[in-house]
Amino acid sequence: MTPYKYHSSELPGNFFELRIFLLIAFLLWVYLWLRAIYIPVAHDEVATFFYYAHTGRFLPFLSHWDANNHFLNSALTFCSYRLFGSSPIALRLPNLLFAPLFFYYCYRISQEFSHSFLRWIFLLTFYFSHSFLEFFALSRGYGMSMALMFAAIYYLIKACKTNHLRHSAGSLIFIMLATYANLALINTYLLIIGLISLKYFISKPHQPTATAPLKRPHPPAPSPEGEGGKSNFQFSAKDRRNKWLIPVVIVFAGVIPVGFFAKILMIMQQNGNLYAGSRKGFWDVTVNSLMKMLTNSHPTLFSYFVIFFFIAACFLFVWLLFRKGGFNFLSDSGGIFFCLLVGNILASLILGTFLKVNYPEDRIALYFFIFLTGSFLFLLDRILPVLKKYAGILLAFPFLFFPVQFIHRINLTYLSFYISDNIPPRFYDKVYKTFTQGNFPPTIGGERGRHFCWSYLDYRKGGWLSEIYYSDYPGLAADFQIVTTSQNPRWRDFYASIDYDKYSGRELLQRKNPLQMVMAGSGVNISTGGFTDTEYFTLYEQKTGLLAGKPLCITLDLSLECKAKPFVAWIVTTVVDNKGTAFSYERIPLDWMRSEWKGPGNNLKDVMLVPEVPAGATKVATYLWNMEKVPYSLNNGNFVLYTIVPDWK
Repeated sequence: MTPYKYHSSELPGNFFELRIFLLIAFLLWVYLWLRAIYIPVAHDEVATFFYYAHTGRFLPFLSHWDANNHFLNSALTFCSYRLFGSSPIALRLPNLLFAPLFFYYCYRISQEFSHSFLRWIFLLTFYFSHSFLEFFALSRGYGMSMALMFAAIYYLIKACKTNHLRHSAGSLIFIMLATYANLALINTYLLIIGLISLKYFISKPHQPTATAPLKRPHPPAPSPEGEGGKSNFQFSAKDRRNKWLIPVVIVFAGVIPVGFFAKILMIMQQNGNLYAGSRKGFWDVTVNSLMKMLTNSHPTLFSYFVIFFFIAACFLFVWLLFRKGGFNFLSDSGGIFFCLLVGNILASLILGTFLKVNYPEDRIALYFFIFLTGSFLFLLDRILPVLKKYAGILLAFPFLFFPVQFIHRINLTYLSFYISDNIPPRFYDKVYKTFTQGNFPPTIGGERGRHFCWSYLDYRKGGWLSEIYYSDYPGLAADFQIVTTSQNPRWRDFYASIDYDKYSGRELLQRKNPLQMVMAGSGVNISTGGFTDTEYFTLYEQKTGLLAGKPLCITLDLSLECKAKPFVAWIVTTVVDNKGTAFSYERIPLDWMRSEWKGPGNNLKDVMLVPEVPAGATKVATYLWNMEKVPYSLNNGNFVLYTIVPDWK
């Protein structure tokens, strides 16, 4: 028997295109690996590491409640951390491994185009949109969720054309995983469930016809008319299997997981964890922020393009609807992309208007970029036989902005979106050079949010330096500041600049003259008397008295031992009034410093800054908060409280 040979039309694209695709995908993947190695970590990446990967507590309902927990990313980052350590490349490895999946399914979707130039505009738009692509080199859920969503869309297109069980199951499984990586995709998940269900209910069992073209020799089909003129046609085994298995798949891979994700989101909404975005309006929050992120420029000009492409997609969809009639648009890639686009817009408007849910912004709204681009280009592809080809080229030409801009934005130094998070490792190294082990570390001030990046650098170096203190920002008490000096010109009077980062605009400042401090209280021989699992252990407390109106500095010197890895505990200093109202709350997260606290010897020497004590305060207290109530011991503890004599008044 002669082996069957595939015709070129049956392959996913011609070999020439395939070679170009493989070359581009390989080069981009190498670029992502280099970025993952060299670019400093971002605030959100460090939060994921400390809260979920480092502790191993990332499962829903069993972990710290926060929108930062992209469950699939946290789980895979935990595995990568346990295997390869805490380096940036180790934490970013899971998303890097999802990049080939994105390249592959983006390419497979592109094969649905009839015109090659639109196919390549589609590919180049997504491959070379820098702000989109760089998420595959970050420890966040956005990159992997986009890869999984492209896979889900590919199988959705196939499912709507064939109504095959494997395509429907593939689409639902991939979008389920995508939503597990990024809960913002729950609306897309619901839409995909709806489209697959609609296709199932309107589809008829396949009946072979005498005129159906055959790609290879095949025995002639039996006549639908049997003896006596009666039909002897029966549903195929595949039709019968689809008839009951597709609804089962829809329930177990669609409805049930969506209910689970919806429950999580409702709890997060009640807890105030869905803080990203705002309710200022869909256009201002979603469209403008997304355009600003993708284009790295002012969004006003590009907003006109968004309006044009959306209106054009609407007209093209109406044309497709009249041309195909009924629900036949479901068999068209452009119709599917358009349904996902409009459905997500309506879902955002309904949730924002009636349930007071914030409109998604920038990185959270990336899927709108995918659906608008796919809608316009695929619908344009369908109408091109009516238009002249050069008109299609002209209409799609603006999308070439992204590959052109990619050349300008390519770098191995900074993150396009998280650029303000950047704390160069050399900043840490310069501060560390002023520190002698065995002494108390210098204090560092800065803006809220930068403390995560600093703590990660400190953790990687052994946890010897103090936290970034931001309670009195823009303050003047710390030995060093990591700040944008234009926000407080007085820094120039008390600090000298020793380094500058041109990407974030931040400077590393060092105090010209050390501050004078006066001892105001001390505690000697702080000890737990052996191991204890008490949740709160007081290290020191004192009535404020003469402390009112003065900033404070605290030094801690003690031996800490705990067998739990990591020891999830904070050392907290709080200033309260006689009703328990807290005026100040400063903390040292011990698990952010080191994974292990072994003792013996005084292995914890640190400094805490407390802003000016208000007049209504009655007590200052420092305690250890053992969050998970594991056994630990404190020995040879010494606590000293100082008042700072300010030189800026």
